[in-house]
Amino acid sequence: MLKKICSYCEAELEPPVDDGNANETISHGICRPCVDHLMAGSGTPLQEFIDTIEIPVFVLGDNARVVSANKDAEKYLEKDASEMSGHLNGEVFDCINHTLPGGCGQTEHCKTCTIRNSIEETYKSGKALKDVPAYLDLDNMGGTKRTAFKISTEKRNEVVLLNIEEVSSV
Repeated sequence: MLKKICSYCEAELEPPVDDGNANETISHGICRPCVDHLMAGSGTPLQEFIDTIEIPVFVLGDNARVVSANKDAEKYLEKDASEMSGHLNGEVFDCINHTLPGGCGQTEHCKTCTIRNSIEETYKSGKALKDVPAYLDLDNMGGTKRTAFKISTEKRNEVVLLNIEEVSSV
């Protein structure tokens, strides 16, 4: 009998396999929780990493809610990451639809929002999207302004990175 266990916590990694041997043989590996524990703190912190990217980058969680943003995103929107944190993407960008009944993600217009749909698709499927054309009708001091974007999304653990690579007024 071949038994595979974690060499750190001794959790069973796979059900035992009958290898025809009457004696129990133990093979060691490492389970996911132990890998995560051992690797914790061994990389670059997320904020430090995204601040090295020289285009606006937003970190979004479930339901397109902003977790953080890099320095270029703060400059682009003229908001601190702390102001954006916890808010939905339409609220952060000042999309005209986020003030409608139901709010960001709940209006009829949101069903066709390329930015929201791209974030949600990547969050659910893990599939990265690159150079997707999108637009938002933004509320600013001069009234409504349609702004075109070229966006990319990529999932990292339980968040999605939203990169804004090109911006122009339509």
